[in-house]
Amino acid sequence: MTIHSAARNVADIPTDGIFYSFCSLVTNPDQYHNMVASFRARGFSADDCEFLYADNTAGNSHDGYAGLNTLIHKARGRYVMLIHQDIPAIDDRAQLDRVLAEIENADPAWAVAGNAGGTAGARPRGA
Repeated sequence: MTIHSAARNVADIPTDGIFYSFCSLVTNPDQYHNMVASFRARGFSADDCEFLYADNTAGNSHDGYAGLNTLIHKARGRYVMLIHQDIPAIDDRAQLDRVLAEIENADPAWAVAGNAGGTAGARPRGA
């Protein structure tokens, strides 16, 4: 189906081989470094994942709205993740791939997914 000759279906826009874009506002470089290292250790490789950040180390240069909006627009991944700088990866990439495939199968038109939080012990609430 063609909606307009100048329009492009988002599914047809190339991502340059990037599958995941992880976007963060950074106030603490050590926390951010540890977060990125934890994702890399769990299979989110530089081959098809990008880690983008807005530097807030010298103050609130990028607020939550404008900063994340800029990151979203710069992201090249099929999936864009907005993630706090202090969140380590617990599950491996295969788990996230499985969950997103389940969501795609249940509703190919889904737009936003998120977690519901957890306890200090990294367990889901109520578990």
